[in-house]
Amino acid sequence: MRTFARRLVILGVSAAAVSALAGSPAQAATNPYTPALACNNDFGGNWASTTDGHRTINNLSGAKMGDVYLMYNSATGDNCV
Repeated sequence: MRTFARRLVILGVSAAAVSALAGSPAQAATNPYTPALACNNDFGGNWASTTDGHRTINNLSGAKMGDVYLMYNSATGDNCV
């Protein structure tokens, strides 16, 4: 009887672990910053998008992974990516 109870407990714990691991897929957090605000937050100043300064990054299967922005500060001549 003890062996049966032990196996039952192990089965229950294993089932709980599998269901926890196989839960819903992770969701990416939304970014509270625009590209200009992100550059301003780290470096200060006024930032503007450059001409053709945006690229979408895709993985090998074509799914979107993120965006890259090139910003420019005309007062300092600095770039921010």
